Amino acid sequence: MAAKKKGKKKVARQSSETVRQGDKAAFVRSLPRSMAASEVVDRAKEKGMIISKAYVHNIRSAANKAARALMAKEGKKTVKGNKTKLESQMKELIIALGPARAKKLLAQVEVSLSISAKK
Repeated sequence: MAAKKKGKKKVARQSSETVRQGDKAAFVRSLPRSMAASEVVDRAKEKGMIISKAYVHNIRSAANKAARALMAKEGKKTVKGNKTKLESQMKELIIALGPARAKKLLAQVEVSLSISAKK
């Protein structure tokens, strides 16, 4: 039988507002990717979160993997039906809506696809 090690137990700091692991990840993802990891750590500290630069890199890397997987999955999807008919319908809609509105709608669809792929 192995002897138990006696040591100090780590006591988590209790604050009035507990920060969950998912909250930290969401915080990191909410900041621009161009922001340096050290700056992300500083901003997290201001909000009462304790994260490391390695954690920031880890979260960003996971986001990259998810994006690559989604792109690979989207590339394998095939459109059923007459593709030329669908394409001409889309062109007609773009003309009717205008390019700016069509781009906005397309961006919304892309966002919803990325959210549904994560679930």
